[in-house]
Amino acid sequence: MLELMREAEGIGLAAPQVGLGWRMFILHVPEDAEDDRLASADPPTATTGPRIYIDPVITAFVGPPEPFEEGCLSLPEIRGEVLRPPQVTVTALDEHGERFTHSAGGLLARCIQHELDHLNGILIIDKMLQTSRMKNKKKIKELEAEGG
Repeated sequence: MLELMREAEGIGLAAPQVGLGWRMFILHVPEDAEDDRLASADPPTATTGPRIYIDPVITAFVGPPEPFEEGCLSLPEIRGEVLRPPQVTVTALDEHGERFTHSAGGLLARCIQHELDHLNGILIIDKMLQTSRMKNKKKIKELEAEGG
């Protein structure tokens, strides 16, 4: 999964996106000081390397939802604004089966929420603001026609 995510130049990938029925995702939100993405921030807004989340659960949302444009490796031609809380606390198992809990902010928090949505069968087009859905209406109709 890590290789596929890197090849697609993504920052997150959920198991269902590659045909696996696991409740797992991987992410790597690289640091970028210009965009305030820092692993050392409190809460962190980036990671120092790839992280694996197995059976993740968000245990806290902090702050009112904020709009931000998101894209998705599953829908490469579609981008749109999605409302999400700016901070979360997540509990999961790592690749060694060890339970961990951490808080996240900024793009890292958004990525965690986005990937967890995939585990629950939710895509960005399901959560997009109406204006973004209208802007992507033609692309969404084409995808629906392809799917069935």
